[in-house]
Amino acid sequence: MIKIIIGMLFVIALSTGTAAVVLAHEDEEEGDYKLVVGFLNEPAYEGEMNAVSIRVTKVAAAAIEPGSQAHHEPLESEKDVSVEVGAVAEDEGGVNLFLLTRDWVWSPENVNNSHVPGEGHAHIYVDGEKVGRVYGPYHYLSGLEPGERHIRVTLNSNDHRALTYGGQPVEASTMVTVPRHDHDHSHDDPEPAEADSPMSLEVTALPDTGGTYNLQVVPAGFTFSGENVNRDHMQGEGHAHVYVDGKKITRMYGPWIALPALEPGMHTIRVTLNTNDHRDYTWNGLQVEASTEVHVEADAAMSDMTMASHSGHRGEKIAPVIGLQDTLQVEVTYVPSEASRTMSLRTVYDDPGHYVADLIPTSPGHYRFRFFGAIEGNSFDKTFDSMAGGGGFDDVQTASVVHFPETVASAREVEGAVRGAQATAQQAQAEAVSASSGASDASTLGVIGIVVGAIGIALGGGSLVMSLRRRK
Repeated sequence: MIKIIIGMLFVIALSTGTAAVVLAHEDEEEGDYKLVVGFLNEPAYEGEMNAVSIRVTKVAAAAIEPGSQAHHEPLESEKDVSVEVGAVAEDEGGVNLFLLTRDWVWSPENVNNSHVPGEGHAHIYVDGEKVGRVYGPYHYLSGLEPGERHIRVTLNSNDHRALTYGGQPVEASTMVTVPRHDHDHSHDDPEPAEADSPMSLEVTALPDTGGTYNLQVVPAGFTFSGENVNRDHMQGEGHAHVYVDGKKITRMYGPWIALPALEPGMHTIRVTLNTNDHRDYTWNGLQVEASTEVHVEADAAMSDMTMASHSGHRGEKIAPVIGLQDTLQVEVTYVPSEASRTMSLRTVYDDPGHYVADLIPTSPGHYRFRFFGAIEGNSFDKTFDSMAGGGGFDDVQTASVVHFPETVASAREVEGAVRGAQATAQQAQAEAVSASSGASDASTLGVIGIVVGAIGIALGGGSLVMSLRRRK
């Protein structure tokens, strides 16, 4: 009982103690990359939902606005890839591009990731100015000025480096005449086309640099047929129209497209499925469409932020490093006990370059995060300690420092008290059993003594009777 009372007093003392609260993340530079590491929520308290957090950015030419002459160093292709381009102008000023490639795989799902031989996307230039990316063999250009236009297409790696082969750029060029157009002829509200079988789509907008998004459309009961645009209607095939805040901005001839930069704020992106001759598809009388909303931060997701270089002599573009959830892991160690666990990272919605691994820290004190794997194809293995280990991010604090009005013991403290009470109870039970066993032995001896005494009395009485009989 005394031990139980002491244990309860110890728990109360822990609960009413105070601790200094420190708020910090650790910033570090590794080559061209800037890393910000810590707990997602700081101060970090034991027993509360939190996460390991790492933000990775870099100085990158990929973040510079279209039209800039800055670019990545070219990359010599391991494969004999090539590209040819054709262009057909439409009356309303749009231009349809057709790209013929050799030994090449379009991989929009891997854009901004590490280089893989023979795969990637294309960059498109009009009159020498970069205007966007191409994610497939068919692409639609809108908004070109009337007149003769020079169009150049380059094949690029996932990480945006222009490919060469045999020391020569892997690219193709063509000229196209864009007609004058006084107004949009874009198929003024033609009658919709009812699909002859169920048709639907899903839309996902994935953030990229500079306030841009990569749009993915996953249709059901529908096939993209960019090669047949402006031709006769064929049931179940066609292309998609893309609208931003109610305004049609482009077409999609495949499941991926890179959207132009959006202004800061909320935007609604709507996609409709359309026939080869541009009529809206319907199913059961309802238009086949899907929408999603995106929010562009004022700093354009960090990539348009101009910051001073380390030398302080020039401004540089800072871009988030995307795709690390597939190439990096984190090993979390609670240093006092050396308990550790390896965790996967996930992306943070609408915050490119930011990755977290969810956890609930159950003990206060010193934590260590070891990130290992690869960043854009470069091997990476680096360890960060919390402040108790000399690092720059917050130690985990006891939750009692923020309790109000009553201080409540943490789950760890309660569990420790319960375990102490259980141990004391088990010890007391053992002592009671031992005492009971001793008492039982004494009782048995007492009974034996009584029996022996009774036998002695009986024997004595018998002897007395026999003696009296003899005297008679």
